[in-house]
Amino acid sequence: MRPTARGAGLLLAGAGLAFLASAMRSPEIATLAALALAAPVVSLLWLMVLRIIGHVPGLTRTFEPRRPHAGEPVQVRLSTGGAGTDAWTSLRERIPTGLNREQTDSTGYMVRPTLRGIYRVGPAVVVQTDPLRLARSRYSAHGQDDLIVWPPLTDLGPLVRAWADRVSTHARAGRPDRTPDDLTLREYRPGDDLRRVHWRASARHGELLTRQDEPTQDHLAHLLLDLGPPEPAHPGTSTEWLVAATASITVALIDYGFRVHISATWSRTERSHGMGSTTLADTATALDLYARARHSTSPVVPAEPGAAFCLVALRAPTAQTASALSAWPGRRVALLTDDRHGTAGTLADAGWAVRVGGPDTPVDDVWAELLGSQG
Repeated sequence: MRPTARGAGLLLAGAGLAFLASAMRSPEIATLAALALAAPVVSLLWLMVLRIIGHVPGLTRTFEPRRPHAGEPVQVRLSTGGAGTDAWTSLRERIPTGLNREQTDSTGYMVRPTLRGIYRVGPAVVVQTDPLRLARSRYSAHGQDDLIVWPPLTDLGPLVRAWADRVSTHARAGRPDRTPDDLTLREYRPGDDLRRVHWRASARHGELLTRQDEPTQDHLAHLLLDLGPPEPAHPGTSTEWLVAATASITVALIDYGFRVHISATWSRTERSHGMGSTTLADTATALDLYARARHSTSPVVPAEPGAAFCLVALRAPTAQTASALSAWPGRRVALLTDDRHGTAGTLADAGWAVRVGGPDTPVDDVWAELLGSQG
């Protein structure tokens, strides 16, 4: 709590007038000096009373959208409840590194995160002044919120649907014909194979319906993400490209109907992180995990998965990692950004479909080549 520049100027003016009044023995100037000195003091007392008997407003912070992708604008709205703020109260907030503030208005401000991750926003600072703006009081409003920023995505839905349809067609070759009870139907989506349209059911329901694989089949994919040793945080790094590429294929697989078992290093709390595995069937939870993905502190030695379809995304794999992956069974695809240890050749010799890419490589081209080799 202190005088503003206006209040400090008035105090200096009051002191000068007091000196002048004493030298000239003028009661009129002395009155002006008293008024100039008293006004800032009264303002400080007024703010002090507000702090003692007044209600400290509770702050509410909202993000629109709640889960943005890196590079998207986010509107941060600040409010102090139903009563709102008066004309002499304002809210200020420092933002963490990585959130670029673009504009500010009376309701909040807009930021544009450049990197995925979790950003701790707050606490806000409440600034109160008196009506004459001669004094100012600052205090922190309670409450912090986490803004979770997802990696940018490339739409791979049509690509995954076309690949899954080809794999299902090959898997059904030589099998007995299924009865209608074995069929699972869903709405037609752009990119679906027209040969899978169930015309009789479509005519009955009045919309295009396509056949899915039999419900007894377990659509499970195993995905390993290894970001390797740390590198500087920047949108154009191979780390961020690999996370975005892996998140894109994960979302496409889940949207198609796969459950994805993800093994990766991610942050569990603000100061700790470690390797973990989880099986996911919804995209929001998966993207939250990719927002938390971190670099490995030690070489990753993956265990053999229990899924027939395996994907690995490796930034700087070691020879030990490549050796362990060589023994994995099933359909296997590997996306690498660094082949300094000859991992691509090792995995290719073991029967993997391998592609080396980087920030300048289109994500959809990479997965089209990898999935095309598995059709």
